Amino acid sequence: MKILYDTSVLVAVAIADHPRHEVCNRFFNEGRSGHHDILVCSHSIAELYSSLTRMPVKPMISPGSARQIIKKNCLEGTRIVELHEDDYSKALDLALDLNLSGGMIYDVLLFVAARQAKADRIATLNVRHFSRICPDESAMLQTF
Repeated sequence: MKILYDTSVLVAVAIADHPRHEVCNRFFNEGRSGHHDILVCSHSIAELYSSLTRMPVKPMISPGSARQIIKKNCLEGTRIVELHEDDYSKALDLALDLNLSGGMIYDVLLFVAARQAKADRIATLNVRHFSRICPDESAMLQTF
């Protein structure tokens, strides 16, 4: 099974004090053990870096620490799903069709990446967002 991880889950995996850390980390480690393939959208790497380095945690996560977390969780033992020019066009068209604005474009990009990679599921903590993007494919969502 191939599961694309939303940035929300990657943040929960990385932050031990996150309210969903335990369940997300357990699921992520199951992927590491071979129970499923872990897919990460290339865009999520930048989004995760941004999230980690501005999270209101004590002590703050430094850029160097964020880089180490991303290397461990996203760049080793995962498959990066690259987004290409036509993927951005597909995402913009879908956002337009669904009348989505603002930050929803990032979730639309992940949905497009999941389709491109033929992912079986999207692991997310933002079910409401993805339910707006793929209401007919809600069984595709892995929630925690």
